[in-house]
Amino acid sequence: KPHSLYALLGAGVAFSTAQIHDENMLKPTDKVKLKEQALGISGGVGYQYRISNNIGIGAEYRLTQFLSDYMDGFHPLNSKKLDMSMDLRISLSYFFKVESGGGSSK
Repeated sequence: KPHSLYALLGAGVAFSTAQIHDENMLKPTDKVKLKEQALGISGGVGYQYRISNNIGIGAEYRLTQFLSDYMDGFHPLNSKKLDMSMDLRISLSYFFKVESGGGSSK
């Protein structure tokens, strides 16, 4: 099949070191925490097209919900939402041919 559509789901740990370039953007009630690590839960969809037996191109969209509101370095006072990230990946893949290692058959 030259076309592959897939869904993905996963979890991991993310580490963040934030920088605040303009402290005037912060409100006095905002809480600041520049270093954070948090569990993230990801989900997304992807598509891959096999150009040939060995070459494929694809795209993948992923959304990650972090279990922290400090991944960007601050937490607004009235925020009831956790931080989230989205990314779109474009890929070029090369597939190796693998010989099956069965014995000889007669």
